[in-house]
Amino acid sequence: MEKMDNTISAVVPLLLQKKSSSKTINFGPIAVALLACIRACHEAKNIFRDVKSDNFMLTIDAAAAIAKAKAGSTILENEVASRIRLIDLAIATQWTPMYCETDEADFNGTPLYASLNVHSGKKASFRDDLEALGYVLAELIIQLNSGDPSKKLPWSHGKSDGDIGSIKKLLVEDKSSDFYAQLGNASRLFSKYLDIIRGYSFKEVPDYDELTEILSKITL
Repeated sequence: MEKMDNTISAVVPLLLQKKSSSKTINFGPIAVALLACIRACHEAKNIFRDVKSDNFMLTIDAAAAIAKAKAGSTILENEVASRIRLIDLAIATQWTPMYCETDEADFNGTPLYASLNVHSGKKASFRDDLEALGYVLAELIIQLNSGDPSKKLPWSHGKSDGDIGSIKKLLVEDKSSDFYAQLGNASRLFSKYLDIIRGYSFKEVPDYDELTEILSKITL
């Protein structure tokens, strides 16, 4: 059994330290590894329903691997990527042929990362896990671009679940919003990723290979 240490957020200060010397971060391997975790969950016929940064953990040997990383190389990013794991399927639900698109009586998930469909009261499917993953990635990118590991998504100040959803909808649907500006040179690829996902139907099986190709190109 693998032992876990820190959440994915713990790598942000280390990546910022690397960026200060090498000027760039190859974010692609980390983004692809996070996507691979969700893909594995989906291929096991599960909808995760609560994709958030706290559910992506690093195996305990990640610290030793990170310590060996050399400034200016891609070792750090690749070592981190290989040690990312997804935990806590407490509210996951099984995907079956009978799984139908309906309204949900209760909100499921974490408002900060939940998809716009879930905010509107719809049942989550594969597309919604992937949209939530997009917001996890966006938060990491914003932290790395700003140099502030504590920085949150721009709708985090919402005073209620509904308020967060409304602010998120405005910012996500406006490609000229401050949300995309904070993504810097990753905004084009992120926007492409999000557009593909938000175009999926409820029962559509995502093209994970296409999404992997997009995320693999992200550098900061």
